[in-house]
Amino acid sequence: MRYHDMNGGDWFWMGGVMLVLVAAVVALIIFGFGRNGRGNSPRHTPDEVLHHRLASGEIDTDEFQRRLDAIHSSRVR
Repeated sequence: MRYHDMNGGDWFWMGGVMLVLVAAVVALIIFGFGRNGRGNSPRHTPDEVLHHRLASGEIDTDEFQRRLDAIHSSRVR
């Protein structure tokens, strides 16, 4: 029976392949799950956020109108 002894070149290639595979898995995790920002919540416009805060009772109608006017006046036309 003959046993194959791995020389330095074999270990080098096997280590390189493992390094590439680990890097590919890490890249998939980072870029696959990190694309949607933090978590999976959709991005909302400032108007939508204000409407949500008004609907939940966090702000009243006067505060809503004041902030909405401030948002619209600060936009570049």
